[in-house]
Amino acid sequence: MSRLIIVYGIIAGAIVVGIMFLGGFFMGDPEHLSEPYGMLIGFASMILSFSTIFVAIRSYKMQFAPNDMTFLKGLQIGLLITVVASLIYVAGWMYYSSVYAPDFMENYVQAIIEEYDKSDASPEEKAAHKEQLISDMELYNTNPLYKMFITFTEIFPVGLIISLIAAPIFMSRKK
Repeated sequence: MSRLIIVYGIIAGAIVVGIMFLGGFFMGDPEHLSEPYGMLIGFASMILSFSTIFVAIRSYKMQFAPNDMTFLKGLQIGLLITVVASLIYVAGWMYYSSVYAPDFMENYVQAIIEEYDKSDASPEEKAAHKEQLISDMELYNTNPLYKMFITFTEIFPVGLIISLIAAPIFMSRKK
């Protein structure tokens, strides 16, 4: 099972990181990643990459548990693939953001502030929001562990949801 998890986890990680780099290349300016279509491409690439979970669970069931595949075993496979792919994604983002998009967070925060300034919030709420965003940005930019944690939490929930969908699809039905 560990070989299956590593292989499919690496494939999933390679897909999502590959799309990240290709997206940055084709979109030109890396700051476009913060725009809505950049986020759409990002989440679509995560969903596409985690489609490997379906293939992996099916493969495991066909090889090792054709009549005895449990929900928990499917979920375990999916979550372990998610962890492997998420760690690859974190490594890819750490490299990408340091080399190709070092100002990503500043541009992202600035876009959020500009959008929030258009809202009906009071000046005090706007100031507090801006202060919090700037504080979070400084922590993100100065603490690599925090940056890795935030990046991991971007992708892991997507894999969790897909694992929760895939596991019951492939579990063996009791007769």
